[in-house]
Amino acid sequence: MKFQSVGSQYSFDNSLAHLSARNNERHSSELVAELERQFEGKAYLYANGRSALAAALQPLAKNGDSVAINGFTCYVVQEAVKSVGATPIFLDVDLGTLNFPASQLESALQAHPNLRAIVIQNTFGIACDIGAIESFARAHQLIIIEDLAHCVGLIYPDGRKAGMVGDVVMLSFGRDKLLDCVSGGALIVRSPELQTAITAPTHLPAQATQHRDRWYPTLMWWARMLYPVGIGKVLMKLYQSTKLVVRTADGSIDIQATMPSWQAGRALIRLKALPADILRRQKLGDIYHDHFPATLHESGAPVRIPHVVKNRSLVFEALRHKGYYLDDTWYDTPIGPARLYGNLSYPEASCPNAVAMARQIINLPTHQAMTITDAERIARIIQEVERESA
Repeated sequence: MKFQSVGSQYSFDNSLAHLSARNNERHSSELVAELERQFEGKAYLYANGRSALAAALQPLAKNGDSVAINGFTCYVVQEAVKSVGATPIFLDVDLGTLNFPASQLESALQAHPNLRAIVIQNTFGIACDIGAIESFARAHQLIIIEDLAHCVGLIYPDGRKAGMVGDVVMLSFGRDKLLDCVSGGALIVRSPELQTAITAPTHLPAQATQHRDRWYPTLMWWARMLYPVGIGKVLMKLYQSTKLVVRTADGSIDIQATMPSWQAGRALIRLKALPADILRRQKLGDIYHDHFPATLHESGAPVRIPHVVKNRSLVFEALRHKGYYLDDTWYDTPIGPARLYGNLSYPEASCPNAVAMARQIINLPTHQAMTITDAERIARIIQEVERESA
């Protein structure tokens, strides 16, 4: 059996290495130095990505200000915006890229003259129209924040690396991301004018949080291995009921909490291995593209390959029958996860493309447990379901 998430980035050896990683402040300083070298700014480490984003926004947006974000994104992005007293402005996406076009910014600024910043996410590693967005932002003195949670390692069509355009750059080391360390985040402040406005976080996450982060890969490895005999599903429920595992969107925002040094060491390993990992993922993406020429595959950093299907429930059922559990979709509502969507006043009428995508999209996996054979089997299963339901 293979899963979309539940620690699938971790082999047994990687799980043990993560569990036994030692604290050493040198790891933190080395990670900071590497981030500063790669992105040419002042770097800070945070307990999670949403806290890093909130820290970036705090000096930029005051109560009553607005921040433009993708209308197809994670709940924690808008939570980070709201945590500083600002209002998230959801921009509808282009169906071919799942990113908002620059034309959306013009109407957003007219409707919200207090717009202060734009958060770019390059959804699934698919490049946005960075040139047009950058030109608009500079013309109207708007701050650009590049959110690299989906796209670290991406090269824009104009040859620039993602993270080399924004005034501020945010990275996530959260679960299932390209730099998966279960949790953690970073901020690189590239604008000299903003570097004095942000101060380093001052304390570590609670020990209980750190223990959960350490044990997550190992616990989930056992759950995955025992799933075929029925025990794994019970273990997953037990982990959640006992708080050994918490759902990712339920985490807190604390701009004063830093990333532990043991986790920074793991993040540095992931960062150095990223180029090879992206090449491996791109090969899987090529397989999916061969079977689905029209899929949303044009990703330079394919954390997952998005694909649109006619009947998602039938596709998931057929995949499960063959041992592929891919139900964890980014995003099954325009702002995921679905269990939190009801907390929002999401403007569905002005974001019809995001709403439509959330009803039909599935994610084709590229994580370390996936092989070329797996990718080919998954593609054939989906093709068969699509033919039969046509």
